[in-house]
Amino acid sequence: MARPARPARLSPPAWLTAGLRPAPTPIPWAAVVRASVALSAPLAVGLATGQPAYGALVSMGALSGVIGDTADAYRMRIYNIAVPQLFGALGVTLGTLVFGHGWLAVAVLTLVALVSGMISSIGAVASVSGLLLLLNCVVGAGLPMPDPWWKAPLLLGVGGLFVLLLTLLGWPLRRAAPERAAVAATYRALAELYEVTGTTTAYDEQRQAVTASLNQSYDLVLARRTRQHGRAPHLVRLLSQLNVLVPLLEAAPAAHLRARLVGPLSPAIPAAVRELADAVEEGRTGTPVLDLPTPERPAEKAVDHALRHAAAVVHKAEPDPYNVDDRLGRPAALRVRVRRASRDVMLSEASWRYGLRLALCIGLAQALVSLIAVPRSYWVALTVTFVMKPDFGSVFSRAVLRAFGTAAGLVLAALVLAEVPEDGGTCP
Repeated sequence: MARPARPARLSPPAWLTAGLRPAPTPIPWAAVVRASVALSAPLAVGLATGQPAYGALVSMGALSGVIGDTADAYRMRIYNIAVPQLFGALGVTLGTLVFGHGWLAVAVLTLVALVSGMISSIGAVASVSGLLLLLNCVVGAGLPMPDPWWKAPLLLGVGGLFVLLLTLLGWPLRRAAPERAAVAATYRALAELYEVTGTTTAYDEQRQAVTASLNQSYDLVLARRTRQHGRAPHLVRLLSQLNVLVPLLEAAPAAHLRARLVGPLSPAIPAAVRELADAVEEGRTGTPVLDLPTPERPAEKAVDHALRHAAAVVHKAEPDPYNVDDRLGRPAALRVRVRRASRDVMLSEASWRYGLRLALCIGLAQALVSLIAVPRSYWVALTVTFVMKPDFGSVFSRAVLRAFGTAAGLVLAALVLAEVPEDGGTCP
């Protein structure tokens, strides 16, 4: 007799829980320590000198620098920290100038929100820059800043420079380490791909991970190449080590099909790829030693040939600097790139849609607090800024979660306040 079907359990929809599931990732302890020092030291100095407002502003600038410090290579980290700082300083300056001016503040914040939303589609650095532009403008328009008007952006800039200084402390010892680590990580991701050949779901996910890692490695190496004249030997070597990964990646689908039909590949293959990753990271050279099984089928021969070629290139001390396809043309001048980005933003339907939506919400929020006296009214526009940012995932999901979180917080606060005597004494 068949068992009755169990009723389906009620569970929240995936779009609502996607932002709540933690992603497994290693903790960047160096970044944790750097952020802790950068945020706490200015506050401590401000309190010790009797200027807590100054310390808070420097700490805010440090927070902006921590938010922008998302790259690996040091030259890119300087760019990622410095450019958003300029936009943040501009934002707090505009906010300070319109503080207490009612409808003028509404108009300026609405215009800034339009620009912030539109430039978010350019790229990661532009997205952080737009966020800090609007965020600091809201804070400047909602809180009194120290006089004169230039003091607040100057203090924010000091905080950003402090983060930049902490970031560059390791540059003399690790100037090429981020690029090497990225290339080695791509080799290890490829080793994991060969380990999961024959499994449909895991293979597809890992292949996407390998592609993303390969793209990141090329971005790091080529971005550094654009800033150096001539062909630096260590960058040529890294580039050649990246290029020989492509045949191994192209042989993976055949190995995947072979594993599904015959059985899993020999563990010696991913182990050999991991050994190459260690050689890349440690900068080892010499004659490679590979203990690989004898290939019999065409797929096995393709993997074997690509792996032996990669091993020869990885362990080669001085690759030919004129025989490397670096996929790098002459970079366009800065004014040309700015003009292209501006044209793309102005003609993009998505940029206008995001910008107008953010501007409408910020304008309504600021108009509301201009008509109705609300304590700490700047939090209304700040909430809109974080929830409506178009490139941070589902706006609708974040809005719902924010509403639920606010409601839960109000309930907990009401329970606590119900036990607090009205005269401000301690709870029984």
